[in-house]
Amino acid sequence: MRRRTNHKGRAKLPTHLPVVEIEIYPEGNLSEKVCTSKEITEELECEPAKFYIKRYIRLNTRVKMAGEFRLANCQNE
Repeated sequence: MRRRTNHKGRAKLPTHLPVVEIEIYPEGNLSEKVCTSKEITEELECEPAKFYIKRYIRLNTRVKMAGEFRLANCQNE
């Protein structure tokens, strides 16, 4: 027979993390019922980091003046 180890449960979750509380109520008419206890389950959640590329596109045009070209910026209006 295998001997059981003395397991003290899992480690506490970090206290500096934000907590989202979701309350789940029993269905049906609760007017004649009294809450006697709460069962609390905590799960560590992770949302992946969001990476994106910020691309700046500057539009340039050329203005023809008397046979020569000059750069001018387009304004987005």
